[in-house]
Amino acid sequence: MKIKAPDFIDSSNYGTIISYFVEEGSAVEKGQDLLEMETDKALIRIGAPASGIVRAIYKSAGSDVNSGDELLEIEENR
Repeated sequence: MKIKAPDFIDSSNYGTIISYFVEEGSAVEKGQDLLEMETDKALIRIGAPASGIVRAIYKSAGSDVNSGDELLEIEENR
């Protein structure tokens, strides 16, 4: 499951990844915070939509990302 940047509700179409709370290979639980992003007007935390293992991180902390950009991938627990 690929986790994408959300649609940003403020005036910009991009945000900056501030930090990740996980790394590749980490086990995550549904609802656990994965990363924090900042836009012109807000700090946003993105949570895991399902439990699983972080298989890949596509954008590094400090990167500017657009709405819909792929940020990381989770392999869901079965």
